[in-house]
Amino acid sequence: MKQEIKRRCFVFFICIAAAFTFAGCTSGSGRTGDLAPGTNADTEAEKNIIGLSEAEKIALAHAEVKASDVSFVKTELDYDNGRPEYELEFVSDSYKYEYDINAADGSILKFSRETRVVSVPETATQGAAPSVKPSEPQTEAQTGIITLEEAKKIALDYAGLKESDVRFAKTEFDCDDGRAEYEIEFYFGQTEYEFEIDASSGRILKSEIDR
Repeated sequence: MKQEIKRRCFVFFICIAAAFTFAGCTSGSGRTGDLAPGTNADTEAEKNIIGLSEAEKIALAHAEVKASDVSFVKTELDYDNGRPEYELEFVSDSYKYEYDINAADGSILKFSRETRVVSVPETATQGAAPSVKPSEPQTEAQTGIITLEEAKKIALDYAGLKESDVRFAKTEFDCDDGRAEYEIEFYFGQTEYEFEIDASSGRILKSEIDR
């Protein structure tokens, strides 16, 4: 009789142990684990940074200048030790401004203001307008080049997108072998678009889509 009771108790404990083991395996199989890059978690993290237009407003307000009075030379989203930040450069008639803006909270990390370097040719007549270095564009009327906003629109129209649908990572004016051009990069979701646009004609020199 005692042996029968012991046998039944042993069988009971074996069943209980098996039930706990099965439950543990079932719960473990439904575990999500670490999310790979490009998943919804990363998408949400990207949404937690301010937009490029907001970073521009912060820099302009700090410099106490109006958007209509300056030309942006560079606007780029970069990461410094894992911290997202916007690098902005813009020029007015008299000064060149450089800003690093924290893309997470909009705080100004670094800024500088320098007097623009201009030169007047020796043969220039009195009262002639000084020439400005080509790396610092003036207005469209002064230089005959398209504006940054026009270059952005050309790229967006080519991609079939609206400015409100994308996140700009880089917009920069540069001179390549003496040719003035804009380098523009933006994201639509996880897709990256890169453009090089002739600043004189508005012609697209290069376009790349990285999905």
